[in-house]
Amino acid sequence: MHILMANILEAFGGWAAGGFGAGGGFFAVKWLLEFIAGRTDAREAALDQDTRFVIENLKAEVARLFDRVTTLETEVAECRQAHANAEAKVIQLLAQRQGLGEAREHAQLIVSAERVAARQQGN
Repeated sequence: MHILMANILEAFGGWAAGGFGAGGGFFAVKWLLEFIAGRTDAREAALDQDTRFVIENLKAEVARLFDRVTTLETEVAECRQAHANAEAKVIQLLAQRQGLGEAREHAQLIVSAERVAARQQGN
């Protein structure tokens, strides 16, 4: 019986050592996987934060550019209106100048007719 107990204790010791070794190995592998997964999660969290930062900055840039485009469109509309007004004024001045030229021509015709009439009376 003593030998049987010794064999059982010996076998138990081997089995216990194997069990502790397997458990320790399993724990080490589990810890390593959790460590890697944790690092991956941390990296993903950092990427998510960077992505949110980029998106927020892009939203701000889009809003700034939208305001700038709105301002520029308003200024272009004002410039077009001023250009149209200037063109209308130029056309008006050209018409006045042409009318003035016609009036001068008409006045010269009258003066010439009066001179011709005066010469005919004087002759």
